Amino acid sequence: MGRLASTVAHEINNPLEAVTNLLFLARNTPDLPPETVTYLATAETELARLGEITRLTLGFVRTSSTARPLLVAQIADDVLAIFRHRLESRGVQIDRIYDPCVTIRIAPHELRQIFTNLISSATDAIFDPNPRIAVRIQSKGGRAAVLVEDNGSGIDATLLPLSLSLSSPPNTILELASDCG
Repeated sequence: MGRLASTVAHEINNPLEAVTNLLFLARNTPDLPPETVTYLATAETELARLGEITRLTLGFVRTSSTARPLLVAQIADDVLAIFRHRLESRGVQIDRIYDPCVTIRIAPHELRQIFTNLISSATDAIFDPNPRIAVRIQSKGGRAAVLVEDNGSGIDATLLPLSLSLSSPPNTILELASDCG
């Protein structure tokens, strides 16, 4: 699957570069109406966004399964960049509360998948008029702690397993071994 995604991303990237160059040339044509210049600039912006998504997709597949030290905040930001358009279109405010030194030893694709699942779930859970997701990354007792919170309604109490305490709101807390120092 990684090879297929990599091939598709490369195949998308080549025409993106060509269209970007053509838009640049078109936008710099003398005597264009201002409205046309605006349309071409918007097209360039959207192509740049698509190029960024392609780059980040390649980052997902261009990774080894070997665990290595990773900055947790960098991976979180990469995943949030993939969700940027979806979050912006829904008006979701993202609060990044990061301890920048938090590093863990993990295979990059595994940490990306964890953040993808958490951010996707949080995004799907928000129906508030002022949607918000907070991503906290901190060191706790020599371990990395990741907390993704949203202001959605949470899980219906009737659906919660009986073993979960109903006295506190449900959160997804991920603690990962780390050597923060």
